[in-house]
Amino acid sequence: MGEPFYPPLGTRLHQGELAKDVAAHLASYRAQRDRLRNDLLNQLTAVSNLVPAAQAAPLRAFARVQTPTIAALETDAEKLRDELVRSTWTKDGADWNGQRGWCLGRTGSRSGVPPGYADNAEFQVTRAAAFFQPGLGAAQRGMVYELAIEEHEKILAFGQSPRVQTAAGDPTVIFFSPEAARFRLPATLPAELRAKFGQFVHDKDALKRELRETLVAQDGASDSKRRAVFQKLTEQQWPRVVALDELAESIRADLATLPAPPPPPLPPQFPADLVARINANRDALAALWRERLAVKPTFPAATPVPSPPNDSHETTPAETRASRGAEFLPDETDPDLRRQTAARSAALIAERSALLAEFRAAYKRIATSNAAFAQLSREEVIFRDYRAAMLTPGLSPEQRRLLFTYALAGLAQALPTGESPPSARFTPAP
Repeated sequence: MGEPFYPPLGTRLHQGELAKDVAAHLASYRAQRDRLRNDLLNQLTAVSNLVPAAQAAPLRAFARVQTPTIAALETDAEKLRDELVRSTWTKDGADWNGQRGWCLGRTGSRSGVPPGYADNAEFQVTRAAAFFQPGLGAAQRGMVYELAIEEHEKILAFGQSPRVQTAAGDPTVIFFSPEAARFRLPATLPAELRAKFGQFVHDKDALKRELRETLVAQDGASDSKRRAVFQKLTEQQWPRVVALDELAESIRADLATLPAPPPPPLPPQFPADLVARINANRDALAALWRERLAVKPTFPAATPVPSPPNDSHETTPAETRASRGAEFLPDETDPDLRRQTAARSAALIAERSALLAEFRAAYKRIATSNAAFAQLSREEVIFRDYRAAMLTPGLSPEQRRLLFTYALAGLAQALPTGESPPSARFTPAP
């Protein structure tokens, strides 16, 4: 997940056409990648007890040793991507562009894109280029993928209800470093640091704009020409990409000097006074009932049932119940005591209803707070490697990309369903 060859690999696995030599290459790549990633995670653990400002020096020293090997791994990933994409004389390739009968930039020809399909077509071409276009460097692939995400969010936001939330149009959410990693700007930032963020976004947008213009202009060119054009563009952009990485590192160093944000408050405890009032109300009700039971009731004399003329007549069940019920009629000789007891009982029951309502409100408040605190705790764990790849000073861009790929897989997000590559039809499928 997150590797430049992930989509073509998925196509090969779905078709059951992963050649033995490619499978062996993939296994070798994965073993090397996992070893380097574990070494990096161990190093991050070793410096985790240091303050952020003190972590940079040992991590920078480790980066000088590890980065050349990771750079070679990225080159190997590009070779593996080519092996998965290209066709052979016995098998079709997994190239997304292989059968596409339409292209961008041709608005009036048969193979052009109708106006109603323009945004969707550009999104599809941009997303596919991040994984299928040869000649791009690792940083360029990430920036092209950022372009695809931005284009997709515009499509989702257009004509949708407010419930569809995207980052499109939110100035506080930016793509930072490594590529495709997102960062929400803190509400309060020093003016100098905010200016650095602005410069970073400006410079990165300029690089992405060049990539987008080249994608559109070269979409109808041959494979070999597109490869050559993007190789040249990657070489031209390389000094500016290095400068952008240096600016990002300067921003990280400044962020490390800022005071850490306060931890979220712990969930509130259940109000102790409410518990005491509930217990007092319960005890008062119990005492009232014991008091009522202690009063000796007085019963009126039972009304005799006259015997029928015929001595052989048996008492009916209704007559028996009436006779017995008369012995337990309620006491009506002390109306003052009855009224006083009823008033106290009504007051206690009303108080109990109010306490129960207060109890439910407190319980709901605590349950909501517990859920929010649990969510923050899960996010702190799930996004730990994501934040480390993005914000820890001292790592190289290659190390950040290696760790970020691991963080993406760790998020365990639901994957979309598979898609068929474009066919020879002359309009893009939505």
